[in-house]
Amino acid sequence: MTIDKTFYLLHRSGAKLYPYLIKKRSTGTVAFRVAAPGKRDAHDLGEEITDIAAVMDKVYHYGYSIRAKAEDGSRDGSYRAAGRSIVGVFPER
Repeated sequence: MTIDKTFYLLHRSGAKLYPYLIKKRSTGTVAFRVAAPGKRDAHDLGEEITDIAAVMDKVYHYGYSIRAKAEDGSRDGSYRAAGRSIVGVFPER
């Protein structure tokens, strides 16, 4: 799994959660996994997007969740910008 440091979600613990590429076993496709509000990213319910700009648009403007993790692996899951454990979404500097 390769993380992308274009942007991060700041967890209330202070951890920076970065989106990462996931390989789908059944197809071999490598992409970011996002899900529309109210949907889960499990199995074929989520969307696979390879363009980080399109991912950012969905997360920032449409409330999509993204699979993200801390660089040290301490946190890993599906997070929304407006989620209860996320305090903000920021571009990496």
